[in-house]
Amino acid sequence: INRLLAIGHEHYENEEFDSSYYCYSKAKYAAEIKKDTSRIIHSIGWMAQIQRDKGDYTGSEATAVEALPLLENTEKFPNGKWNIYNQLGNIYLFTFDNDNALSYFYKALNVKTDEIEKAGMKNNIALVHMEQYKYQDAIKILSPLTLKKEVLDDAKTNSTILNNLGYCFNKTGSPKALDYLNKSLKIRLQIKDDYGI
Repeated sequence: INRLLAIGHEHYENEEFDSSYYCYSKAKYAAEIKKDTSRIIHSIGWMAQIQRDKGDYTGSEATAVEALPLLENTEKFPNGKWNIYNQLGNIYLFTFDNDNALSYFYKALNVKTDEIEKAGMKNNIALVHMEQYKYQDAIKILSPLTLKKEVLDDAKTNSTILNNLGYCFNKTGSPKALDYLNKSLKIRLQIKDDYGI
C-alpha cells in the first residue's frame, strides 16, 4: 500500500494525473482489503484532489464524501480528516456553495494540525468572504496571518496571503493594495511560482 501511495504521489508531482489516480485507486482497494482505514482516507483524499484539479467537482465531491464515515480512524495519517474537510470546502468554494464551503473549512480549522495548515485554512475562509464581496471580513482574517512566524517562514503561504490581502485592499480602495501585491509578486518570482501571474 505504501509503495502505491508513494508512486501515486510521484506521478502527481510529475503531473501524470491519470497514472496518479490509478495508483491511489489501487492503494484504496488494497487498503480496503486490509481494513486499513487511514490509508483508505489518504487514498480517497488524493483521488478527490486529482478530480478537483481536473475540474470534475461532482466526481470529487462524491469521492471525498466516501471518506466521511471513516474519519474517526486517522492515527496513521492524522491529516486525513483535515484533508477531506479541506477537499470538500474547496469543492463547494469552486461551485459557489459558500455556506457549505465555510462549514467544511471551519471543520478543518478545528482539526489538530500545524500552524501552516491552519493559516491555509484561514486563507480559504477569507476566500469565501471574498467571493461574497465581504472584503473587510477577509482583511480581518488575513491581516494577522502576515505577522505569524510560520507564515513568514513559508514563502508560498506568505505570498498567497499577501496576494489575497492586496486584492481585498484593492477592492476596498485602500492605497495599501499595491504594496501587498508587490510583496507577493517579489516572493513568487523568487520561488519561481508563476501560477496565476
